[in-house]
Amino acid sequence: MWFTINVGRAKNADPKWLIPLLCRRGGITKQAIGKIQILARETRVEIAGNEAERFAEAARKPDAKDKNIHIERVDADLPI
Repeated sequence: MWFTINVGRAKNADPKWLIPLLCRRGGITKQAIGKIQILARETRVEIAGNEAERFAEAARKPDAKDKNIHIERVDADLPI
């Protein structure tokens, strides 16, 4: 399942800090993370199907450490 994050190349998005952020916010391990597409103003992340529901629930909660980063589920299939 795909998720979108409201940071992209314009805000220096990089897997080096995105992966730890996703693991912490979503309560997952990096093995649950699939493809990462860093676009100009957003990043798209694929989360393994068996982890996606739990990830969506956890990532929806406000985060005091990264208040301006929002993670949302993408309902439509994204192109690869």
